[in-house]
Amino acid sequence: MVQAPEQAAAASVDTAALETLAALAGRETAPLILRLPPEWELSDEAFLELCQLNELWHIETTAEGALSIVVGKGWGTSRIGIIIATSLEMWSQAGGGGETGGASGAIRLTERMLKIPEVSWVSDERVRQGRQECEGVVMGACPDLIVEVRPASDQLRIQQENMELWLAYGARLGWLVVPPSRSVSVYRPQADVEVLARPASLSGEDVCVGLVVAMERVWARLDEVLGAGE
Repeated sequence: MVQAPEQAAAASVDTAALETLAALAGRETAPLILRLPPEWELSDEAFLELCQLNELWHIETTAEGALSIVVGKGWGTSRIGIIIATSLEMWSQAGGGGETGGASGAIRLTERMLKIPEVSWVSDERVRQGRQECEGVVMGACPDLIVEVRPASDQLRIQQENMELWLAYGARLGWLVVPPSRSVSVYRPQADVEVLARPASLSGEDVCVGLVVAMERVWARLDEVLGAGE
């Protein structure tokens, strides 16, 4: 059966994307930056549609409005994010309040910068502010808590700079989970980064009061996948 030209083109693009992903898997790479013409206005709706059409890739926009593209974070990274997000949402529903965002929740930090963290939590006060800034398609306020999981394809330095960027725009607490070392780097405004080696749990401190995220399940899963000695 001969494919229609449109179908054939789509199939070839998907195959090329998969081959590229396979070649990059496990390798540290820097984001691909695509600059757009100044007259191109990427609306929130258009940005989300772009992400949905290219779901194998993780896409954000820079402060200059350029597209920042990296290899999608993969199954293992998403599982860690889900475990942490589930604990956050249970705490939120039990009285902590605010709203929990996942890996498809876009955050508008400036007029041209859109970022998508692995997990985020936004306090009620900032939720109200965000709804005034945007119309619900994206969150218009910086989250109070940011969680990022470093995939094998991301350079650690880039992820560290990313966490500092979140703090600069108003995040009050950040966790950078680094699977290969089974560690979590804790970021706080105007404070040195604290590196926790295989912590049994993570505390929401004074940002998410009473939140405790058990991490043993995460480390046990990583031991199975990566090997206890790696």
